[in-house]
Amino acid sequence: MKLPVPDSHPVPAEIERLRAALSRFLEDEVGPAEDAARIADEADASAALEGWVRARSAALGLYRVLQPADLGGGGVGALGMVALHEAVGRSGCVLGHLALGGDGGLLRFSSGAQRERFLGPVLRGESTAALAFTDAREGPRTTARGCG
Repeated sequence: MKLPVPDSHPVPAEIERLRAALSRFLEDEVGPAEDAARIADEADASAALEGWVRARSAALGLYRVLQPADLGGGGVGALGMVALHEAVGRSGCVLGHLALGGDGGLLRFSSGAQRERFLGPVLRGESTAALAFTDAREGPRTTARGCG
């Protein structure tokens, strides 16, 4: 049985514009910077280079496009997210994912002073957030500490 071919729907012009801008940034700037620094793996990158990718992406208006509009982001939705992540994947840039800021994760559910102190810097790319958990019933006791 042959399945019908779905109608093709073009990507909205705004998403296509963002995808093209992101692709140019990755190809013209991030790729050459990685080559110059001999980056083969993300662990090879300095904090300064990672910070530059985030800051340059923000200056180009790209860093916050995936974030919800109510948090000050571009709110491009699921289709935009897929299109932009596809551009990162196609670029082959090791640090390409840093050009698209996260959505704040669990920090989105903070309020008041916590939101200002923690969520804002993460959304702007000035800080990073991570989530980790351990199972106390297994293995050695684990502790966490800040890196900055």
